[in-house]
Amino acid sequence: MSRLRLTINSDLNDVYLVGLTVNRICEHLRMDSVQAYEVELCAVEAVTNAIRHAYGNEPGHEVSVAMMISEDGLRLEICDTGSSMLPEHQNRLTQGSDVLAFDPDDRRSLPEGGMGLQIIHDVMDEVSYRTEGDTNSLQLLRLFNAIGGASQDLGQTGFVEGQRGSLTHERSNWDERHESRALDAAERPVQATSMAWNISR
Repeated sequence: MSRLRLTINSDLNDVYLVGLTVNRICEHLRMDSVQAYEVELCAVEAVTNAIRHAYGNEPGHEVSVAMMISEDGLRLEICDTGSSMLPEHQNRLTQGSDVLAFDPDDRRSLPEGGMGLQIIHDVMDEVSYRTEGDTNSLQLLRLFNAIGGASQDLGQTGFVEGQRGSLTHERSNWDERHESRALDAAERPVQATSMAWNISR
């Protein structure tokens, strides 16, 4: 099993580093662009939730993302040491909800929150959350056989076409916002982000 761990500061400006890393790993695993973006989006949503809710948008804390590649799939573990996820949010994450059952053409029907948790629930094959001591851990699994099926049938992950179109539009906006950051990432101050690459076989 190959392992890699990325640790960033609890600053929303650094979340793009997680997105870039996860996306490249997915491309290396020969996922297509849609599949890679789905997994990237889940990782970004999970890290963003940790920063906003576990740490209350307070910088100076660590959020780690461990990526484990095995024969059956890609596992992600997102860890923080902030406040634990509320029980109702844990249920929404693991059991799902109808938060994405809205009309994408009617802005008034857009939910105020919870879409990120539902996207994670729909895209990933296994989702679990636990708190041990001071550490909160969100564990996600994307199976390779499910990825193979998704390449033939985009509806397999649980999205209807309208919702998937919304994700495509969101990906375009993400690329526009973070393109310049990706180009000059090497020039960003190293004090803001700590990246620990632990790779083993």
